[in-house]
Amino acid sequence: MVNHYGAKPYALWSGVTFWANAGQPSRILWAPIVDLDENLKIMPGLAESWEAVDNKTTKFHLRSGLKWSDGTPLTTKDIVFSFNMMFNKDSANNTALELATLLGASDVKSGKTNQLAAVKALDDSTFTLETSIPDSSILYTLATRWIGPIPEHIYSTVAPKDLRASFESPGAKVTSGPFTFSREETDKWYEFVANPSYWQGRPKLDRIIWVYGNIGDMVALAAQNRFQFSFANSPDVANALAKQPGYNIKWVDYIQPYRFEFNASLKQYSDPNFRKSVAYAIDRDTLTKQIYKGYATPQTTDFLGDLLDPKAEVYSFNMDKARTLLKQSSWNASDTVRLETGPLQANPDPIAEAELAAWQEWLKELGVKSAIYRYPDNNSANDAWQVKFTFQSHENPHRPYNIYGPLEMKNYLACKPTNYAVWCNEQVNSLLSQILAETDQAKYVQIARQMSVIVADQAPYIPTKATRWAIVTAKNFSGNSDVGEGYFLYMHPEKWDLTG
Repeated sequence: MVNHYGAKPYALWSGVTFWANAGQPSRILWAPIVDLDENLKIMPGLAESWEAVDNKTTKFHLRSGLKWSDGTPLTTKDIVFSFNMMFNKDSANNTALELATLLGASDVKSGKTNQLAAVKALDDSTFTLETSIPDSSILYTLATRWIGPIPEHIYSTVAPKDLRASFESPGAKVTSGPFTFSREETDKWYEFVANPSYWQGRPKLDRIIWVYGNIGDMVALAAQNRFQFSFANSPDVANALAKQPGYNIKWVDYIQPYRFEFNASLKQYSDPNFRKSVAYAIDRDTLTKQIYKGYATPQTTDFLGDLLDPKAEVYSFNMDKARTLLKQSSWNASDTVRLETGPLQANPDPIAEAELAAWQEWLKELGVKSAIYRYPDNNSANDAWQVKFTFQSHENPHRPYNIYGPLEMKNYLACKPTNYAVWCNEQVNSLLSQILAETDQAKYVQIARQMSVIVADQAPYIPTKATRWAIVTAKNFSGNSDVGEGYFLYMHPEKWDLTG
């Protein structure tokens, strides 16, 4: 099996970052504490059960007999060690921001202590996790970010500042997930092999080749008949593989909408009318059908399904309305929008480059000057976008609120208590505090609809598109050709049986 992502992951553990292509390899290597089932509901992982002690504390019970792939027992000592590494001020990760409601998080991140008060090992198989406020999303955070421990006996000698770079061979050969790290073909791909010590048993899939190189690397593997099944996230990759005589292509939906973000904490971008004017200036049909060649769909709102109040504004393409809103805003015609992106790759993604050019054209048509800024490296880009919030504007993927619920509300709408977002609205903060503690679905939907109206009016994030994926199968492939159409199967390769 092969996956193609087009960029080397930022790390191989979601405890450092879930983003920057780190999510799936982390899920492959490190078994999560709790997981998601095919209905995106929380299910057991390393923890076979859990119960609420009170509205802030959850007690977890690990499965008996858990082992790392080298045979060493996996215990709550590894859990405590991993949480402390995640939050250490020198680890410079962004996953900790998503868990910022954990008790003592700010003390560890500020360097006051290196021991997170939230996590306590009661014995080798039982631990508690405590939040500073009621937070019904904490289990979803653990599950949707596939947060699992790393082995203390391997990483205890790694300085937190070196954590990001420490997940290459040989470290990642000692894992708890369905696969272990085998080798890397430099600047091309990782190879992961089945872990016979995985708690659910050895996967039926022998190996995964996780390609982060260019299209040619993927095509070369196909030409050598190196894989039976693959995902591809680019129409160029899919089309190139479709030309190979031994492969079939099928497009499927994937839960990955994108949005454009302005740093609303900067005066230049603080006026909602300016942000709304840009939202109406985006020609999403051109963006999705021409630039993305049909493998994306237009998105006009962040709130989907029943979470969107009918009174909430949606942002279809309307340049006249965009210009009217711009005139009503405080935008200074002499200012320039800085369109930020990552470093220029050796083999630039033509779609990403075309989208940048389109943004400049739309802004020009709106009457706004713009310039493209490229960060010198991925680390500085990530720090600016997700840690220090020094960015001006960029495009960012997210998951729909109606699927991940309060987790996404917490991550993307609040400046308190997580400080994850870059805009603040006290009405939203008040509703957020209610929704984080809400377990009744009907009440949750009611609160979310109120939030959708406020958020639409503020336009802190401008929805743009939702991407799709290509499923690539060998023509002699005898397995389930629909595997991966659901989020569950996509993230659970240990359940794949490609032999029919």
